Formats: sequence, structure tokens, C-alpha cells
Amino acid sequence: MAFPQLVVDTDIIVDYLRRRADTLRTAQSRFSCAMTAITLYELKAVGIRSERQERTIAILAKALGVLPFGLKEAEQAAEIWRLLARKGELIGLPDTLIAGICLANGLPLLTRNPDHYKRVPGLEVLAPSEILT
Repeated sequence: MAFPQLVVDTDIIVDYLRRRADTLRTAQSRFSCAMTAITLYELKAVGIRSERQERTIAILAKALGVLPFGLKEAEQAAEIWRLLARKGELIGLPDTLIAGICLANGLPLLTRNPDHYKRVPGLEVLAPSEILT
């Protein structure tokens, strides 16, 4: 995996698996993309997946590469959680962990939920419309 320029959020990959949107393909054509270990967990934890989706998840994990959740990512995510909790603006644990991975690695996040993630100070967030034009 080349060093990624962009992290792809779970919702972008789910759209791709459900054949709803080509945002993932467009992102891959323009950037070196990665997913997080949290996204891989979220994709694998879903109980209902077709065989095609299961194969596609495995292929995507290899093609995109998976950014780990290690010490620096955990510390960053904990800082995000504390900050957002003080403000009463929590975004949920998986999203906090994904944001922590992005910030710890200095990478922007492509998501369909930009308003949600923009609560995280310092996180660069891109909506699909920003890469599709």
C-alpha cells in the first residue's frame, strides 16, 4: 500500500457494496485511499452479507490497505472523545475511533456524513460532491 492520501469512511464502502454509488471508485482513481481497522470491523460485524460482498470486502481490504488502531490513534481518539463529551457533541465510538486514526496520521476523511465529523477539531472532512466534481 502506498502511503494514503485519503481515508474512506464506512458509509462510502457500504454504498459501493450495495451498488448505490461509485464514490469509492472515483476516490480510488484520484487518490491513494485507505480504510481504517474500525471500518473493516464495522463491515465484518454486519450479520447479513452476500458472498459477493464478503469477497469484495476482502479484496478492498487488500487493495486499499487498512490503517491500524495503535497507541497514537488511541490517544488521539480519547482526546477527541473527551473534547466532544465536554461540549455535549459526541459522534459515537466507532466514528470517534475513525477520526482518531485520521488525525493521528494527518489524513482527510471522505464521508457522506461531513456535518457529523466536522465536530472534530482539526479533522479535514470531504463530502463525495467535493471529489466528484
